[in-house]
Amino acid sequence: MDFEDENPFTSDPPLSSASSTSHVNVSPPPPATNLPSSPTSRPPFPSPGSNAAPRQPAQKSDYCCFRDQWLHSGEDVEILIIDAVKTSENATSPYITYLIRAGNATARHRYSEFEALRVSLTQLYPTLIIPPIPSKQTLGDYAIKQGKAKEDAAMIARRRRMLQTFLNRIARHPILANEHVFHRFLDGDVSWVHGDHTLAAAVEPPEEPPQGARAQPDGPERVARIRGAAEPERGAPAAAPRPALPRLGGVHEQVCEPPRRADGEEYAQDHMDLGAAWNGFSLNEHGELSAAIERTGQAIDATYMSTTRLDLEQNWQEPLHEYTQFAGIIKKLLMYRHQKHVQLEMTQDALEARREALGELEKSEREARRLEEAVGNIEPKPAPPSNETKGA
Repeated sequence: MDFEDENPFTSDPPLSSASSTSHVNVSPPPPATNLPSSPTSRPPFPSPGSNAAPRQPAQKSDYCCFRDQWLHSGEDVEILIIDAVKTSENATSPYITYLIRAGNATARHRYSEFEALRVSLTQLYPTLIIPPIPSKQTLGDYAIKQGKAKEDAAMIARRRRMLQTFLNRIARHPILANEHVFHRFLDGDVSWVHGDHTLAAAVEPPEEPPQGARAQPDGPERVARIRGAAEPERGAPAAAPRPALPRLGGVHEQVCEPPRRADGEEYAQDHMDLGAAWNGFSLNEHGELSAAIERTGQAIDATYMSTTRLDLEQNWQEPLHEYTQFAGIIKKLLMYRHQKHVQLEMTQDALEARREALGELEKSEREARRLEEAVGNIEPKPAPPSNETKGA
């Protein structure tokens, strides 16, 4: 079975593109199958439950731009990545751009711009869980595929789905959806270079850091423990990330490793042969046994069809990959919160030491004033008359 000649994006509405662009074959499924067009149907993280409605950004009355008004219109808005195009515009080498449709606006962005947007949002909101984006390609992929690594059809299709999920998670976030730079990212009329510079200026630290008493205290060591961490009170923050969190590293690496295409083809071929064998056995039997064997063969055939459509990768491997990325993000946030809590305790200790020193200085000043007043109240005794005065 040949998986290289089909392009699932040919069913999407055609878009006008520059003469320097060309469509890229980005999907292995056969033409008889239909890929899900809305990967955003997955439950948000954390999941609100099976009976909860999808969470939308809170409605507001003051909008910074038309894209902000569209996101907060109260409708079930959805951002779509409708195509992946190979282009060499403003570059010496070709690259892949993803066409984003948000309402009536269409924007083009490459993977590095998605990454820059997420890094900037992380710097702007260091305590928020910023949704992840698909992982970068490994050096092994570049070594094996060399110049064709960036044009891998399966990788581009996976990035298209997961980047669409990334944008929709931000659009449904109650805080990130209000960020004007995100609105500029979705607006095709605004150059992302300008938006990237604006965001960089917003997160740039001040040129002259505060000095003296206003200077920030030194950051705590990573092994520092929170005071009273052995018996945390109810409602108190966790002392440090639990020891079980480092175990996620190995699981994350195993899950994030994309499955080999040959394994999927062999898996589908085995189920096709097994289903055909069970269906053949059903012809040799009669009655209920024949019907049971036939239903078993149909179930195996359904597994073959779902494997051919990459349902296992789209509906299981990709969400699991995404949630393991969330686990890594939450682990970093816990470490950040732990360090900030230790830094708060260090600041409180330094402030208490300064208060004690101030109290000692005030006590010394009061003692000095008391002595000064005591010395001033002492009247000088008259000097005794000299011998010359007595002789006169």
